[in-house]
Amino acid sequence: GLCIAIPGPTLLDLQEQTNTDTEQISRLFTGRSVGYLFGSLMGGFLFDRVNQTCLLSLSLLLTAIGTAAAPWCTNFLFLVGILAFQGISMGFLDTGGNVLCLYIWGRGSGPYMQAMHFVFGLGAFVAPLLAEPFLSRTNSTNITDSTLDMIRFKFKQVARTVTSVFSSFTKVQFAYLVIAAFVLMVSLMFMLHCCCCGRCSCVAVKYHDSGVNYKIKKESPGFRVQILILLFVFYFFYVGMEVTYGGLVMSFAVNYLGWSKSSGTLVNSVFWGSFAAGRLLAIPLSKCLTPAVMIVADLVLTIFALAGLVIMLNTNHIMLWFCTATLGIGLASIFPTGITWAERYMQVTGKSTAVFVVGSALGEMLLPLVTGFLFQNKGPMWLMYLMMGCAFLSMIVYIIMQNLAS
Repeated sequence: GLCIAIPGPTLLDLQEQTNTDTEQISRLFTGRSVGYLFGSLMGGFLFDRVNQTCLLSLSLLLTAIGTAAAPWCTNFLFLVGILAFQGISMGFLDTGGNVLCLYIWGRGSGPYMQAMHFVFGLGAFVAPLLAEPFLSRTNSTNITDSTLDMIRFKFKQVARTVTSVFSSFTKVQFAYLVIAAFVLMVSLMFMLHCCCCGRCSCVAVKYHDSGVNYKIKKESPGFRVQILILLFVFYFFYVGMEVTYGGLVMSFAVNYLGWSKSSGTLVNSVFWGSFAAGRLLAIPLSKCLTPAVMIVADLVLTIFALAGLVIMLNTNHIMLWFCTATLGIGLASIFPTGITWAERYMQVTGKSTAVFVVGSALGEMLLPLVTGFLFQNKGPMWLMYLMMGCAFLSMIVYIIMQNLAS
């Protein structure tokens, strides 16, 4: 969550550092997604064959290296390459984490899957707050941010202390280094667990059925292929929405509404904070609601929020706060709920997980690229128009998918 979200609030600083415009800098997400695509494909193959814990430790180590190196790049192409490298390791993480959760808890993994993805949302919420004290103050307006001052008080204290000691650290480099250090610590914890349990070997953990009884549709090869294709398309639109909005909403607030970087960062935090809250709420809800009901509710809430942004934002800028929070809640639990939905109709293995994770990677790769082009050349409101279109298409794909499964 920290690694996915940190480019969003620091995007304008990276843009200044590499001397690029919005269309060009949005290609960072595309570069990372290319790596994520390859990482997902390799992860889907390897996580069915070798020890998942050791692979997760290695992928976390590579993620830490990529995160630490990224903010020091002043050459745009080199920065894209570093994020592509980071994307490979994050593709491993995404595929491996979901597969390991299913292998441990089987078809009773719903609440655990929601909890795992909640922690992702929590990291994404913290990332803008961590970055804010280190952002440059150029091109900022004189808007007062008293609410933000209260939220970021402790982060500013840490920032002042550290920058007084390490005067060579400027702008956002330190925020990236803090995240890299945390990821490295988690990597070492996985490796320690792997070694202490005597499981650092090339043996995969076998699929575990928790004993929870569901009415599983009898699989046929044709049915499985159709469901996987639809999940591929569904996650293409969903993850594309999540990453594009989370990555560009700060730029939208600054460039279109004329807000300060601090206000834009707070909007970004509102999105990821409501995203985390939605995933936390989904943990108990997943015990009493079916995945189908949760997905429909999420998509309706998402469409409602984006409709508010498209229709009312030009006349009432406060709608950006309300609709961003609503959108975060609506998008929050779709990814893990989609996996548990699929688990009710077929066995989800590393390879099948890789299929819809690859769809996610392509959405993360292409939608920010298209949105960045339209944002720069047609106007920032195209961010909202495209998100609205993706939400409607996601709903259509899900209806087809549910009818097929039923």
